[in-house]
Amino acid sequence: MREKARQLWFCEALRVELREVDMPQPSAAEVRVRTRLSAPSAGTELLVYRGQVPADMALDASLESLAGSAAFPLQYGYACVGEVEAIGAGIEHLEGDGRVQENAHLVGARITIDEERPGHRHDRGDGV
Repeated sequence: MREKARQLWFCEALRVELREVDMPQPSAAEVRVRTRLSAPSAGTELLVYRGQVPADMALDASLESLAGSAAFPLQYGYACVGEVEAIGAGIEHLEGDGRVQENAHLVGARITIDEERPGHRHDRGDGV
């Protein structure tokens, strides 16, 4: 059975919606994190919500998961705290207690992080 995640989508200026999607199982070099806390920043995320970012502007070309344009509809968010809930077969050891702070991915209810490709993720959850 596939896990579900909710995605926060900016649909147009001042309007957002939650969408439910299937979450893939982590590949060998990935971990899946269940987000416990995330909040929009008072900077770019608030500008995206208000529709004050030019649609042709790249959100963040330095991160693969944020490399798209600011045209609606879109997802945006990049910081969260959560707990590892699934580990890929190639991950042999995780440091610490399974809690994760992430600031290079779109955030959400569940995210998948590839240890070999910073800024890469397979799915996005709600970043409320």
